Amino acid sequence: MMPRTDLEGHLKTISHVFYLQSNKCCFLQIQDSHNVEHLVMVPLEIKPLLLHLQNGLDLTGSGLKLSCLSRISSRNVLKVTKSSAWHFTSDFRSGMGVVNEGIVTDDTHAVSGVYRLNKGVTLITTWLCYITNIGRFARGQTVLVCNAHLIRDPDFGLILIACARSMVILKDRRQSSVHDKEVTDRFVHDSIVQLTLKLDLKYSNILQLLLWRDFLSKHFPNSNFSVISPDDHNPLESIADLFCRPKSTRLLIHEYLDHENQCFMKTKSWPSPGLYSVHSIQESEQKFRNELNEEQMIRKSCYLNASNLSLDYCSRSYKSTRVLIGSLRFHSGLARVVLEDDTGFLPICVKGGINTLIDQLVMITKYVVMLEWFCLPLPNEREYQLMYVMCESQDVTILAEQSGPKFKNDSIACSSCPIRNLSDPIFVDGEFHLFVQTAKEYLKIPVKVLPHIDISPGSVLQIPNAYHSKTESSAVIFSSSGYFGYNSLPISNARTILPQGDHPIIVESKHRDLNDSYDIADIGAIPCKELVSISGIVYERWLENTLYPKDNKTSHMYPKLEPSVPNLYNLQLKLSPPISDASVSSISLYVMNWSAHVYPIGALPKRLIRVDNVVKINSQKGNPYFVTTSFSRFRILQKEDSQTGGLGVVSLFDGLESKLAFRCVLNLISILKLSITAKCDACGNTTQNGVCSFVGCHNVNGKPILAIKGRFNVEDGSGKANLFFNDLKENVLKRVLHLNSELWHELERQVHANGELVHFQGGKNLDRDANVLHLLCSLITYTHFIQLECHCRPFPRNDPDEEFVSLFCTEMSIK
Repeated sequence: MMPRTDLEGHLKTISHVFYLQSNKCCFLQIQDSHNVEHLVMVPLEIKPLLLHLQNGLDLTGSGLKLSCLSRISSRNVLKVTKSSAWHFTSDFRSGMGVVNEGIVTDDTHAVSGVYRLNKGVTLITTWLCYITNIGRFARGQTVLVCNAHLIRDPDFGLILIACARSMVILKDRRQSSVHDKEVTDRFVHDSIVQLTLKLDLKYSNILQLLLWRDFLSKHFPNSNFSVISPDDHNPLESIADLFCRPKSTRLLIHEYLDHENQCFMKTKSWPSPGLYSVHSIQESEQKFRNELNEEQMIRKSCYLNASNLSLDYCSRSYKSTRVLIGSLRFHSGLARVVLEDDTGFLPICVKGGINTLIDQLVMITKYVVMLEWFCLPLPNEREYQLMYVMCESQDVTILAEQSGPKFKNDSIACSSCPIRNLSDPIFVDGEFHLFVQTAKEYLKIPVKVLPHIDISPGSVLQIPNAYHSKTESSAVIFSSSGYFGYNSLPISNARTILPQGDHPIIVESKHRDLNDSYDIADIGAIPCKELVSISGIVYERWLENTLYPKDNKTSHMYPKLEPSVPNLYNLQLKLSPPISDASVSSISLYVMNWSAHVYPIGALPKRLIRVDNVVKINSQKGNPYFVTTSFSRFRILQKEDSQTGGLGVVSLFDGLESKLAFRCVLNLISILKLSITAKCDACGNTTQNGVCSFVGCHNVNGKPILAIKGRFNVEDGSGKANLFFNDLKENVLKRVLHLNSELWHELERQVHANGELVHFQGGKNLDRDANVLHLLCSLITYTHFIQLECHCRPFPRNDPDEEFVSLFCTEMSIK
């Protein structure tokens, strides 16, 4: 039987309720006559004691049981039992830390545990929500906050922060919220509370996220950022990731029991990043334009002759300092994808797939703002400017779905044959159209009826029946001189396009697959007078006067599509091969009369581009060049600096000599060790069958996450190395082991059931499930040749002559 003890002292404070080992309890902090602090745990079922307690009492307790919480803390506590007896004296003394009394003046964010008090004080109790049952206070109530932390923040003013030892008391009742029973349910689904518990947010992060949520609710009212279902991804989590990296876990019970060492306001390990403000599209556009105009003036001051026809650009990169938030929409009036909110929009060029991003509310954390300008010579001296945003698809995060595709319930299969050729939007008959060609049909489709324009070749187009028009013609006629000065002639019951000008090119239906493209280094292998796709790096570009100016009779067919782009000029691009040792140094691409096309944004120097549906022509001197057609389509394949972090791919030997982080391509020799562990997403402990091994963990609805770490034996011809890694991505391991979705799900099921699967090369795996992983790891290098592209950092080498060196991999992908 555990020994019993007596205690006499001064009650400094009462804690809120903690959920400990499936029981509800609170703690009394009692200081005896020798100034020694004791913690007394009181189960909630002992209600008579709790009803008589208040801060500042002198009390005597007998029959207390010594209890050990070894799984939570090394500190012993005294536990009140039903046989314990207490004696009280009503001598109230505070004896506590910062005490503040105030009136709640704003309870707008009460569900997130944030209140505005009188005298300009902000009270934050977010860390106590949900885990404890702290109350929710209403406007006009007087609250007394004890044992709190007072901070004067330069951005938010006076902040009163309640930690694990703090207590918030309703002054009119002189009782703490420890007696409220159902208040916890009010915080369960609040997004800010969930993120605070999951990501260990700082007080400034909480206040900043509240500003973000208010901003999003104002500008995007159709997206709910306040409430989150336990099974859903929190849309604010992607924003919160900007503030705290890496993720960490806090347990309030630890902070309470070991307050001096564990209180989050006293530890120095908490991240303190800068505040990232959120702005509307209109505000961001104005800031971008002001900054880029300064750079433009610097560049223009270097021009030798400003009276010439010129085309130039400047840019500025942004990464997390000013994130962009908006809805990705296809603007049918501009025939462009734009990022918009209720204040305005910005044209945007996203490298990579954009299908899944259209009609979504997105956040862009890394991007480049481009400003292109066009200077026209005398006598019509004028300057045009075009500003837009360029980014990678991996830097675009979906926050919420805004609306579904248009005409979703009225769509039919437009063609029985897959798409072969697809144009950029072209201005025809007063609006933008897409020209689509299959082996049997030629289609002209208004872009306003499409949910998006990034239609993949080989797919079957879905459009509304009311806009379905086609012709049985199997040939398309272009012109090598003027592709957009055409007459519209009726054929059957539809309309097709017959260009004006000389030298017509008849393109039959035997085209190459649109997914294939020619490298301009193989210029001799590219056929003439056939629609082809080419790829190359933009070497230089310029505007020139068109050789076929439009007369007054046809000028009405070329309205001002974009006020920021001049008309009546051709755009010429010089493309160079992607490989430096090619026999062809550069070749010209003439973007002919593109005033009816949207301007090809992103086709800038040093960028790898692909242009579909162009025609190769040999000049009278026998020099080849390319011209665009009505079906031409520009795509950006690579940004200017394509290497991650600006690092080139080097060999192991060169990388180890540099002693810095480097990127290399490695061949997998063998898997020396691999462990896959199922961990609780709240506390990080191992789970088995979905149950966390830590008894004090409060996470009951979370899904276990897989932690993958191990060691590979690799080589690249210049040497061998042991490659260590932590937190390997699941999709990378799936590709390394060459598992299909069914086998991968089975492996996941075994990990979740066992808690962990471990493979050691040459070791014994007695467990039947572990044998499966052991078999996969042992045979994969014999059945497949696997190349890894890694970003590595070398470990210090004690012996320069050792056979294997050690590398730590921070990023891995499959070649």
